[in-house]
Amino acid sequence: MANPKGRAALIAALASMLGFGYAVAKDNAQSSANFYAQTSDGECGLEFTIPYRNGTIKGSLAFTDLGLRLRLPEKGFVVVNGKLSDSDTEIFGAMLARKGFAVGFYDGTVLPIDLIGLDPKPFAECVVALPR
Repeated sequence: MANPKGRAALIAALASMLGFGYAVAKDNAQSSANFYAQTSDGECGLEFTIPYRNGTIKGSLAFTDLGLRLRLPEKGFVVVNGKLSDSDTEIFGAMLARKGFAVGFYDGTVLPIDLIGLDPKPFAECVVALPR
């Protein structure tokens, strides 16, 4: 196939039929998020609320002395710069950079979390202080 647009369309169609496609939610409302640091509970993280369809999804991503914990109302995963990530270092870096951070669900939905304007310093200090 010499036509690059045709090839891209064919690949997208095949990926969609095989379940490899994903959708990014584009609602008018913005997500809300808040970093927290609770060293007495041994946990530092991010709580978020994301508008989706006719409601919201609430969840959190926490760093604990036992590792990274994602809490969502259904099974999901962390997305960094458009790709699934289970790397604590990569996720921590995206949170500090306050960009490229999202959660995904196994139905193919990816929901970006807006961290712009948040101060990650207390959260970062909390994570560094966690026992290893």
